[in-house]
Amino acid sequence: MDNTLKKQIYLLLILISSSIILSGNSNAEEADNGEELTRSRNYSHRQLFFKKTYYGVGLAKNTPIRKSEDFFTSGYYHPKYTYKFNLEDRWLTGVSVQFKTLRKKDLNETLAILAISQQSMYLIRLYHPTYLQVGGKLLYLLPTNKTSLPLKKDTDYSIEVGLALSSAFTYALTDKILANIFIDVWRGTKTKSLQAYEAGIEIDYSFN
Repeated sequence: MDNTLKKQIYLLLILISSSIILSGNSNAEEADNGEELTRSRNYSHRQLFFKKTYYGVGLAKNTPIRKSEDFFTSGYYHPKYTYKFNLEDRWLTGVSVQFKTLRKKDLNETLAILAISQQSMYLIRLYHPTYLQVGGKLLYLLPTNKTSLPLKKDTDYSIEVGLALSSAFTYALTDKILANIFIDVWRGTKTKSLQAYEAGIEIDYSFN
């Protein structure tokens, strides 16, 4: 084999090797770019439909259950104020403040329970823009005689810590506005006198 042919073979091998190396690098870069694009799209999707924080206003009504039915009848609708924080589009945590009202059977008076709640709700996508929320709440319950300041504690009932099982249907009207229909089943942990289910509606708005 003459030197000219050898040189041509060596040159051909070098070109083939270079092509393979360049092709491998190109594929790796495309894969990395594809992963970054997918992450970017997913991030954009989360930001489009669920903001980091929401402020909510709603109306809720409480109806006594079990032991509480012996002492109370249904209360009336009363405002509810909520702050929610979005954790990676899977959990909506937050706090709320409201009065849970019940009517005393014997005295025909209103028991107004100041309730401060901490919630943890898991988001389940049904079909966008409709979602289901399920979770629980920890409640601080202060029984009072009225729903206005100054507060006056009801001496017939003690301050209690409560628990609630919660569910809600959420419809995303826009990326900043969420409409909710919710049902909670709650009770105090100290006695059996305070337990009810709460149903209501709520609108959440994000300033983000």
